[in-house]
Parts: sequence; structure tokens; C-alpha cells
Amino acid sequence: MKVKTDTHALILGTLMVSALAYFMSRTGLYFEAPDKITPDALILSNLMAGTTYILPFLAGHLLFRALGIGTRWAYAALAGFCCLAAFGILLPKSAVERMFETGTVSLFLLFGAIAGGVFGFLYHWRSGFDTEADKPKALANTLQNRIAMVAEGPKARPTVMSAGPIVGDGPVPSAFQPEVRDPSVSQDGSLVDTGEAEYFNGPLQVRTSLPVMFVASLSSTILYGVGKYIVGMSYAASQAKDYSPEAILSAAYKAAGYEGFGLALFVFTATLPFVVVIYAGHMAARGLNKTSYAAYGIIGFLTPIVLGLLVFIVGALIGVQVAIPAAIALMVYRNMAGLEPKPVKEDIMVRDRRHLVGEDHARRKFGRVVPGA
Repeated sequence: MKVKTDTHALILGTLMVSALAYFMSRTGLYFEAPDKITPDALILSNLMAGTTYILPFLAGHLLFRALGIGTRWAYAALAGFCCLAAFGILLPKSAVERMFETGTVSLFLLFGAIAGGVFGFLYHWRSGFDTEADKPKALANTLQNRIAMVAEGPKARPTVMSAGPIVGDGPVPSAFQPEVRDPSVSQDGSLVDTGEAEYFNGPLQVRTSLPVMFVASLSSTILYGVGKYIVGMSYAASQAKDYSPEAILSAAYKAAGYEGFGLALFVFTATLPFVVVIYAGHMAARGLNKTSYAAYGIIGFLTPIVLGLLVFIVGALIGVQVAIPAAIALMVYRNMAGLEPKPVKEDIMVRDRRHLVGEDHARRKFGRVVPGA
């Protein structure tokens, strides 16, 4: 299926890449931090990074649409390449030489690829798939036709979706084929094919995906860290000697380094532990058969506290401190992961067909008498 072209998501991704490039240049992370950054230099560097990112990403996105490619991994790979190009264009020659001397080229490539992969994943999640084939009227008409066929009796047998290829019937209908198919409804009424899209009304569960857990953990820790950063900067500005703009900006600038270090430290140290919290909370929600955002938020709030109790009071106190970001992480994961049909029972391997009897069958109570040796 094709991913939509979302202007807001494209702009947001460009701004995020520009902000990350600015952060790297200011901290001297792979880029040489200049002694003084003028407004013109800041605007120029952000424009260079943003333009270098967005142009190839947009071209790749349009190519993916033409080829019918819409997987998350494809967009993550595309954004990773574009992000590396955006970072690379800001690298001065001296920084490149220093990376080769210190052997940190692989770290630069890894960091850029991971950051770009996250941006590509977020674009895919934010944009979603095309809605051209989603026609509620066609769904209603298909269901009404089936009801009418059932009401007319056995002579008007409803169309049943094929469960596999039938000799002479050609390929199995699929929602991923661009051509229009004949409308059909499964025998139990749970799967409806309008000819252009398929709809399912069966039991669902939240998907399990470790990459999505990592992205959700990273996103939630950044959101929570940015919130703490803003609060810290606001408090520092309120402690200025006077309320003149110069004094307020000076106080905020002095606190920026400390608060920025705290933000980076929280993101880097909390992302992986939060993946564990998300996984545990997700499994708990599955066990309770819950799929709502509210349920995931409540479970996310309680999960670090319960896990903290495993290491007694100290762990519980730490769990209380991270309960709010954990709740955010679980809700972000619920939104990103999406739903999938509950799996049917797994296949059964049979060596002796006599074992294929019910739990209360008499054969499970009585043993057969055979001659002795």
C-alpha cells in the first residue's frame, strides 16, 4: 500500500533534522563547535541541513509511491541515508580528518543512520496509508448485498472469500493488488472485500514489535526530557537578578548547558530500560486482553512500580519517579504499534490419530487391554 504525502510530517522531519544538526554543532559532537554562532550562520547551517535532508527524502518517497512500496523499514532506510547526507554536508574538512584519526567514522555513520531511521519511521507513522480505496459506502453496500442474498435462501448463496488458490481461478484476491476485485464476504462475516479494500471485524490485539518499542521509548523519553528542560529553563529565568530581557536571557543561557546535559543523560540512560518496561506492560495488557489507550496508560504507570518492588523499597521509589514517562511510553507504543488479528491456534502434529479425541472422551479414562508377553 502507498504511504500518503503529508506536508506537515515532511516539515516536522526537516525541522527535527535541522535541530539535531544544530545540537551536534553546538556541542562539538562530530562537528567542530565554533567559538561564536551568529544568527546568519545558524540560519544558513539549518537551511543547508534541512534542504539536504528533505529533497532526496521527498524524491525517494515519490519513487516508493510509484513502485507501491510502503513498509516502515523502507522509509527508515531512506531517511537514514538522507540524514547522513544532511549531517555530512555540515562537516568541515578538519572534522572529517579528526574522525579518521580517532577512528570514529563508524560512530558517525551509526548515529546518523539510527537518527534518520527514527525520523523515517515517524514519518511513516504520522502519514499513514492512502485512503483512496477506503469507501464506507462500498462496505455498506457489500454487507447489504450479503444480507439480501442470505434472506433469499440457499439458491442465492453469498460469495465466500477464497482461503487459498483454486486451480483454474487465477490468483487469490488481495487488498495489495491495484486491480479491482469482485466484492465478497467470508462465510462467518468477519472479512469483507469491497473489491478495492478489505475490512476485518474479528478479535484483535496490539502488535508486538521490538523496533517500535525502541522508537516509542526514545520518543517518550525525549518528550519527558524536553518537558523537564523547559521547566528547568523557566525556573532559571525566574531566578534572574532583575526582569530585564538581558538578565533573563543571561540566566537562561547559563542554565542551558546543565539542563541540556540532563536532557541528554536522561534520554541515553532511560531509553533501553524503558524498552523493558514497555515490553512488560505490553505483555500484561495482552494477558488482560486490553487494547485501549487508557488501559495502556494505566498499565504503563503501574508497571515500573511493580517491577521496582522486585528490588524492594528503593526500586519502588525509582519506579514511582518514572511512572509518568512510562505511562507516556506505553501510550506512544500503543499508537505506533497498531492492531493485528489474534492468531488462530497453532498447527498440531499428530503421530497417532487415536489421540484425536475430546478431553472428556471415554478413551481418555479407559485403557485398552492387550495380551501380555
